[in-house]
Amino acid sequence: MFAYNVKLALKSMRRNPVMTGLTVAAIAVGIGISMTTLTVHHMMSNNPIPQKSDVLFAVTLDSWGALRPFEDDRPERAPHQLTFRDAEALYENVAEHHDHCICTSCGTIIEFENDRIESLQQSVAQAFGFRLVSHKMELYGICADCGRRGESSSVE
Repeated sequence: MFAYNVKLALKSMRRNPVMTGLTVAAIAVGIGISMTTLTVHHMMSNNPIPQKSDVLFAVTLDSWGALRPFEDDRPERAPHQLTFRDAEALYENVAEHHDHCICTSCGTIIEFENDRIESLQQSVAQAFGFRLVSHKMELYGICADCGRRGESSSVE
């Protein structure tokens, strides 16, 4: 059977060499593209950093609610990305405890830690007989850059 097909191919090649060449080229290009696609798929489906796989997480949050849909015209679709507020809450939950200075003019956030402030907060809580579980401190004002430019607070 194979010998018959080879004989038929040679006969066709002698009769119409251009068409045979185009057919062979099309098959070769198809095989090349298929192999490239399979190789890319194989490489992309592998674990990109196996030494860190046990500490990587894909965080997905559902901030969609049935009473307040993501898109008014298509309420059945959930939001496709994390909101800034969700990302900020995630960061604050994982990061070491710290407090913030927030510029009301440009929005710059400076994180800081101060042991004296922490102990003062503990003593204030104890003075009121309050068992402190958690706290959040944000100081609002004008940062040094905005102060040099003479900008004033946009939030009063």
